[in-house]
Amino acid sequence: MKKSRFLELQKNLKTEVEDTFNQKGPAYTGESKDCLANFKKMAEKFNVSPLLVWGIYFNKHVDAINSFITNPDLSQGSEPIETRLIDIINYSYLGHAIIEEEKENSIVRDLSKEGINPVTKIKAEFTP
Repeated sequence: MKKSRFLELQKNLKTEVEDTFNQKGPAYTGESKDCLANFKKMAEKFNVSPLLVWGIYFNKHVDAINSFITNPDLSQGSEPIETRLIDIINYSYLGHAIIEEEKENSIVRDLSKEGINPVTKIKAEFTP
């Protein structure tokens, strides 16, 4: 495949990824403005971490892709393989967000333990 064709496919895929995220997101987050709400809700319900919940959901798509690789003629259910690939990209973004949020929360907890106001510390870091 020529690079120009690949870049065209990549550009189209980025659009599909964003469209899918915007279409499916509200069904999982409900009224919440937190795009990680579904992972947090399930984590609380089953007393596990949001990252573990994410991993389970992510692996559902990996399993579907592995089934397709093993047997491309096998019915992929309600979603074509291209949709699974789009979902994996979106789940990668969500997994990254969960990890970054946990890092941020960890920093806030550490600062609070040291008696440092996290908001004051962050403002100081970004004030020229």
